[in-house]
Amino acid sequence: MLKLSKNLIFFGVLVFIYSLVFNHFYGLHVTADQWLNVARVAAIYGCSIFITGLILGIKDPVKDSRFDQGFQYHLVTFIVVNITHLLWPLVVHSEIESSVQIGVLARVLSVAAWGVGLLVHYLLTRKTIKGIPRDKVFD
Repeated sequence: MLKLSKNLIFFGVLVFIYSLVFNHFYGLHVTADQWLNVARVAAIYGCSIFITGLILGIKDPVKDSRFDQGFQYHLVTFIVVNITHLLWPLVVHSEIESSVQIGVLARVLSVAAWGVGLLVHYLLTRKTIKGIPRDKVFD
């Protein structure tokens, strides 16, 4: 079950802000002929989310009572990033963004692919207790 700690809520807010900034820079700095800018902006975006989650997860005071804290941070990231990613074109529309806008099918496929990864993460967390295989805990 998802238990929202203060660090997890703070992480969700930061991921939302990062997502807004990413979408803004994507719309401003990416043109149809400069796809290298996508890689740069996306790498900074992904690394900032990962580092923020790592730091807040390590400092989370309830980490010892959680089943799998990593999955909970992954789930919050999935929800916030995809809601922001799917709603951005509906809220903000400009000529620059419409020229390099990703189609709806591509957006849905990316959410589905990440959802499969999230499902695999969930299934793997069910096989362990706090990262320790169940057969080693109950020897």
